[in-house]
Amino acid sequence: MRPRAAAIACALLCLAPALSSCGGGGDAATGTPPRSGSTVSASRPAPRSSCGLQLDGFIGSLAALRRSLSRGLSYTEYLPAVRSVRVAYRAIKPKDLGATCLLLAGGPAEQAFNSYIDAANSWGACLTTVGCTTASVELKLQRKWSHASEQLSRAQRAMKSPSR
Repeated sequence: MRPRAAAIACALLCLAPALSSCGGGGDAATGTPPRSGSTVSASRPAPRSSCGLQLDGFIGSLAALRRSLSRGLSYTEYLPAVRSVRVAYRAIKPKDLGATCLLLAGGPAEQAFNSYIDAANSWGACLTTVGCTTASVELKLQRKWSHASEQLSRAQRAMKSPSR
């Protein structure tokens, strides 16, 4: 094996388990305990359709949340929407996905989800803090939602790409 190919293979094998365990931690926004880690085998290629079959629901639920946010949501509406995305996220079996799918589509989608969770946690923390108003945390929420939207768009583009 050439040195460059070996380095790439090593990087993929090292990154895949880390990507599959991101976002599985417990948090106040979703009220769930940490998820036990799972591993990904980059050496076993997944069927070509596996990426779409596994990620379409998750990416679709992220897109639905983004659309809802564009119309405006209260915190009591936002929290169940984030929890709904969590259900789709948990349905994914990372070990059945190829490294390319994880890196190009799964990673950005998971980053989007994590940004939505961060926003829920920030919003919830504000609501429980005396003197904090939604208006005072709105800029922070908008930044998190903007980052989530950018990452979701990356994931959607990757899903349309024939290289996934």
